[in-house]
Amino acid sequence: LGLPASLPTVLYWNVHPSQLFDSHAPTRLVRWFNMTLTRLSYLAAARASVVLPIGARLREDLLAHGVHPLRAVTVPLGVSENHVLHPTPVPRQYQPGESLRLVIAGSINAERGRDVMFGAIALLKRQSLPVHLTLIGATGPQLEECRLQVHRLGIEDRVTLLGRLPGQEIPALLAKAHIGLSLVAERPWNTFNPPTKIHEYMVNGLPVIVSNNACHRDLLSEGGAGWFCEFDAADFARLIRERLANPAELEVASKLAYQEGIKALWSKLEPDFIALCRAARNWNPSPAAG
Repeated sequence: LGLPASLPTVLYWNVHPSQLFDSHAPTRLVRWFNMTLTRLSYLAAARASVVLPIGARLREDLLAHGVHPLRAVTVPLGVSENHVLHPTPVPRQYQPGESLRLVIAGSINAERGRDVMFGAIALLKRQSLPVHLTLIGATGPQLEECRLQVHRLGIEDRVTLLGRLPGQEIPALLAKAHIGLSLVAERPWNTFNPPTKIHEYMVNGLPVIVSNNACHRDLLSEGGAGWFCEFDAADFARLIRERLANPAELEVASKLAYQEGIKALWSKLEPDFIALCRAARNWNPSPAAG
């Protein structure tokens, strides 16, 4: 906001303000402070030469808060080639009797499906169904909480817990899995923020199981490169049982996942991103034009 109006500015908009500034904070002063920061964020976006939201819903929200339509251009958050193990990964195949291998990468907490996943794994174990879950990326406290819950539920033989790893090591772990997971609780920002991990899974040939929310529905269709479940252990377990009962679907979904995933490679998105940044020098539509 303190920059001269004549200075071209490009604002990369990769997260909804509600995730950064909680409007339901416990004290009135903090709520007021957060709402002020939210308003200033949108004001900064409206003053920028061009704003680059990473998803269509983020763009719609920016327009609703006064950003000129010509200044807001969607540029998806791309996947680096460093996160791809094989240029053309082998489609996933599941042989009945082996463990169906699930993987999730990123922070692991209740909001990101920890309790849902562990509850489902415990249920499937009681039903003697072969499934294994690998979690990659938990921080120290998250990892400790995961260990406690895994021990309490008696699923140590069904869960592998890995902490934070260098990015270049993750594709090899994804290559060992059958299905990637992205489960998030209903929160205002999860309606807007498209999760990058879905593209990272798919570009490595992994079909996905995702929670049934607006952003996930924008990214894939049911029965194509993945499947939707409610944010609930029983429903997640139901989906796993269906995958075990229909193993041929996995190979088809894996091929579709790869076809969708390669569209998000950064090498395909970078030219447009650079062109928009360069064009910002001459980007000055009239604020009254819409």
